[in-house]
Amino acid sequence: MKPSFAFLLFSTSIIFFAIHGSCQSIKTQSKAIHFKPYTYTDKKGTGIEAFRMLVPVDWEVDGEIEWRFDRASYPISTDFCIYKNTGVQEFNVFPNLYFYWNNGQLSRSLQPIGSMYMGLEVLPPVKGTVETLKQAIQYRFRKSEVNLKIVHEEHLPLLPAMLGEEAESMPGLEGFSDGAKVVIEYEFDGKNIEEEFYGVVKQYQFLSANSITTMWSVEHIYSYTAEKGKLEEAKKIGESIRLSIKNNPLWLSKVAQVRAYLQNNQMQQIRNAGEVSRIISQTNNEISDMIMDSYNKRQETMDHIHENYSDYIRGVEQYRDPFDNKPVELPSGYQYRWRNRLGETIISNNPDDNPNKYSNSDWQAF
Repeated sequence: MKPSFAFLLFSTSIIFFAIHGSCQSIKTQSKAIHFKPYTYTDKKGTGIEAFRMLVPVDWEVDGEIEWRFDRASYPISTDFCIYKNTGVQEFNVFPNLYFYWNNGQLSRSLQPIGSMYMGLEVLPPVKGTVETLKQAIQYRFRKSEVNLKIVHEEHLPLLPAMLGEEAESMPGLEGFSDGAKVVIEYEFDGKNIEEEFYGVVKQYQFLSANSITTMWSVEHIYSYTAEKGKLEEAKKIGESIRLSIKNNPLWLSKVAQVRAYLQNNQMQQIRNAGEVSRIISQTNNEISDMIMDSYNKRQETMDHIHENYSDYIRGVEQYRDPFDNKPVELPSGYQYRWRNRLGETIISNNPDDNPNKYSNSDWQAF
């Protein structure tokens, strides 16, 4: 189902994607799966690599990173659909949703529901994490699907920690984070489709004068899609793609610099794309020790998380890259695995699929 927007990833924590991240596709099966490295360049912003990941050679990538200079604290929005070019199999990453709410009477008159405040949509929090994700799916991401129904919903309180997306509290600011899973069914192009969504709800509250201000969001929203009865196999591949995503620390550094600029100058209106380009061009190419330390710690945390992730989402197994000994997550159920120095990976249950028989590359079994 090809995206109807102009991913995920994942916010600068990626990644990750316009409001409808689905894509259009038909049906086939293959004995071996060949993954290739894919690199995304942030052409509309920094002009450098933002992230890279592994994608099956018969899958396509459609999406973009959009810069939002009206939203100082969250200047990027990412929307991606990665889909098999024959068959309804997709991995979607959706844009984070950011909201603002103040329960004071004056604020209600100045910022009515549906208006924008500093780039954030004015909306009261939805009660319950599962209900929040359900409403995001039904009224934003999949509102045009035919005969949509929710077939499963589940509270996942450990999901924020598993994704490294916990909200921190500090003096005067109370943070909260929670996770959920929702499975839906709908009709598309004469087929019955299943889609499994995951998302994290974050909320920060602080007391101001005689009112309570709440900044809340739905983040790290992603889904796996397939024809009904084929979701589990599609999920294995989608999860392997998701876990392979690696951000470029230089890109993260530039995003952090732009965010700091916007926060320091948020009362000044940015008038045109030329001014936006000037802001980005002023960022330096040095990665601060703080950014690099944060990046390395996050990678270590995510590697540890991946080792235990099978308890939460099954179908993926962790292996070690034969060249650099780093963790690699691949679909389970395949007996043979080969990888070359370029990061290409082939998995199969047939030993005759050994790529050393037809390739000049050095493929190592692992």
